[in-house]
Amino acid sequence: MPTAMRSSVALLLAIAAGCSSPSGPGPDASGDCNTLAQLGAPVTATFTSGNAPAPTGGTIVPGTYLLTAATYYGTMVASNVAETALVSAGSITAVLTDQSGGAVDRNNLAYMTNGTDLVETHTCPLTGVTTTVSFSATPTTLTLSYTVDGATRVGVYTLQ
Repeated sequence: MPTAMRSSVALLLAIAAGCSSPSGPGPDASGDCNTLAQLGAPVTATFTSGNAPAPTGGTIVPGTYLLTAATYYGTMVASNVAETALVSAGSITAVLTDQSGGAVDRNNLAYMTNGTDLVETHTCPLTGVTTTVSFSATPTTLTLSYTVDGATRVGVYTLQ
């Protein structure tokens, strides 16, 4: 999966060393951004044509979320991934495990909502980089979508 795809939450996720952040657990002995355990099982991506569902915004409930579905609208290179995200008021700590190559990506970010947009400011590894993804939140799910090169990824994360 291209790094640009991983670094947005989901969300969210990129490889780094030697970083720490107030938005999540600090670096472990290897220098990773956080020490969050991967609790999710690998999710097999599905592909479809047409348009992605419109985001609805909502209230994001704090807690631990696991990726439970990933749908791609359009042509995109994707691999099976497991994702775990710890969401608190204004921050996300995340870990992604790419099942095709075994890479583990960790990311910490601050976020704010603006309508149906989730505006992320990365604090580790991409310090100060801001990205925007669309979101829909229910009391038990957080759905994030973003478009890269004309294709849209919609990831559904379920509150544990």
